[in-house]
Amino acid sequence: EVVQVLARSILGVQGLRVQWRGLENIPTEGGVLLAVNHTSYVDFLEAGLAARRAGRWPRYMLKAELKKIRVMAFLIKHCGAIGVDREHGAESYHEAVAALEAGEAVIVYPEATISRSFELRATPVQPVPGLRPGMSALLAHGL
Repeated sequence: EVVQVLARSILGVQGLRVQWRGLENIPTEGGVLLAVNHTSYVDFLEAGLAARRAGRWPRYMLKAELKKIRVMAFLIKHCGAIGVDREHGAESYHEAVAALEAGEAVIVYPEATISRSFELRATPVQPVPGLRPGMSALLAHGL
């Protein structure tokens, strides 16, 4: 509840109004991978609140360095986030797979960075255009 109040407060202070559409597409039970197009520094708030409105307590996959920021460390701890070491991501990949197999909702950012174009970007090292290799592996896992 504290995290939800904090999220709503941050959005309110910024004067942001959120319209919720498509929440019925989020399964209410079973493992679900929620892919978010990362377009701002606070879009994690809307993504988390959307999952909550759909009856899910989501876990985020996010870069491990964010734990160095005090407010982010608080949110990471209380949201059960999965920290991703971008150089050695196997451990976080396995943690995400375990969470999905246990029926949890996991929020991911397929590009692993903010998209200024609002579209998925293709790069030479990404097997699926716009997706990081670990994200492609999660999708291929069939969860």
